[in-house]
Amino acid sequence: MSTISKRESVDRLRSAQKAWLDRVVKDDPQRRTLSEIARDAGVSHTTLTRFAGDDGRTLSALTVTQVSRATGIAAPSDVRGAPDPDGLSEEAVPFVLGERTDAVASAVRLLIGERQGADPWIIRTRSLEDAGFYPGDVVVLDLNAVPRPRDAVCAQVYDWQRGGAETVWRVFDPPFLLDASRDLSARQKPLVVDSERVLIKGVITNSLRMRAAA
Repeated sequence: MSTISKRESVDRLRSAQKAWLDRVVKDDPQRRTLSEIARDAGVSHTTLTRFAGDDGRTLSALTVTQVSRATGIAAPSDVRGAPDPDGLSEEAVPFVLGERTDAVASAVRLLIGERQGADPWIIRTRSLEDAGFYPGDVVVLDLNAVPRPRDAVCAQVYDWQRGGAETVWRVFDPPFLLDASRDLSARQKPLVVDSERVLIKGVITNSLRMRAAA
């Protein structure tokens, strides 16, 4: 896929996210500022203000999920999608249930049950292979669960200078987050969970294997 088409895809995503964020501020029942919404959503206080200031980037799918939960304003699928047209620019993308009635969606609903703060995602990364999760698998991320050693987790790594964050999926081995790819040469360096630059956002509690493991 050409660089131009990828750029166009990013621009479309950013446009959809800006329109949604404008509606979030307008319809927020508490009349909060962007910084206040970011705080209550558990993301960096500059993440939303920098995005709104035309810095050229997009919001991560996890950030959109957190803002949606903090405000109660749902995000359409075109707002939560990955900017790469191939869906590979993020390590996982949301599994959008919507009005789906297929067998996979039904199974995901059963896994979630009545839990608040449980969201389904489609894994794109190989960083959880040794934990038993493979690209294409659907996992349920519990944003309210307390991480325990060896849990597969989702975390955000903040860049305070740029005001952005990278979402990663790793195995928690206190105080580290470990890349569990079976390709040892492709493993990323461990990250230290310091609750400032690196914060765990949720724990994988359930999954659906969508293809045979390699």
